[in-house]
Amino acid sequence: MESEWGWRRRVELRPARLADRVAVSARAHAGPPLLNLYGVTDEARIESFIAMARQGRQSGWWERHADGLRPSYTDFIALEAEATEIRSYQPLLIPGLLQTPDYARAIISAHPTVTTETELTRRVEVRANRQQLLTDGRGVRFWAIIGGGALRSSVGGERTMCEQLRHLLDVAELPNVNIQVLPCDVGEHHGGNGPFVVVTFPLPEESHIVCEEGLLTSVYLDSTDEVKAYAEAFNALRSAALSPRKSRDAATAGGWRKSSYSGGEGDCVEVADLAAGAVWVRDSKRASGPALMISGASWGAFVAGVRRGLSES
Repeated sequence: MESEWGWRRRVELRPARLADRVAVSARAHAGPPLLNLYGVTDEARIESFIAMARQGRQSGWWERHADGLRPSYTDFIALEAEATEIRSYQPLLIPGLLQTPDYARAIISAHPTVTTETELTRRVEVRANRQQLLTDGRGVRFWAIIGGGALRSSVGGERTMCEQLRHLLDVAELPNVNIQVLPCDVGEHHGGNGPFVVVTFPLPEESHIVCEEGLLTSVYLDSTDEVKAYAEAFNALRSAALSPRKSRDAATAGGWRKSSYSGGEGDCVEVADLAAGAVWVRDSKRASGPALMISGASWGAFVAGVRRGLSES
């Protein structure tokens, strides 16, 4: 649930605190010496970090939601906003940074701590705002490994799930986003203990924090050995998962196939199965062109009508 429910442990020195200290020094023209103290000597990195630190002292968008969110969650959002890279493993759900509003609403509404419509709406809005970091021009790298079962579930119903899968394919086109699917039949793997996120920051010397998620609480891990173990687990999952290209096919239940109801004059319709029986339909001559999403009920009625017409001809 994207660590919204609390943390059992806090990181002692967060990049936000370091950035705050650098920003104070920057105002006194002492930014570079302090950064040198942390082993940063490259002029371009110094200028970039001082600019980021100054920006970090401005109020974050999440502060207007502070009354309705746990302080630990707003801390997580602040850390996420400072990241240069986010690596996420989610075996059962689509990661929060990739969720559509309807999918997020369905997931959040099922959580036992969300009891009012106001709280639900606020959390959905916050999740949508978090997603802006993928397209705000900062170039944060996002690498997601998603369990195959998450693509075949029916969260929110057929239409919600179909729109979610289409959104996944659209986001996968972003140059800073990589999405891989871990097949259900992969066997034993390094993600058996559940979802986790590895967040990377630019300083000091590219630091990392691991977020291990649970139902009601989640854990920050930041020791060298802990981060190394999770980084190695993520790399192993990345090797076991389908390539980004094959993962796109997995989002359409194995890829496109020629429909047996294509015309005989060279016109060919291709079909790809989605969750809950829905399909996408496209012109095979325009594989990179638009695809029409058809609900399972409508597709079934169409197929039945075609079969009926063939039997009567």
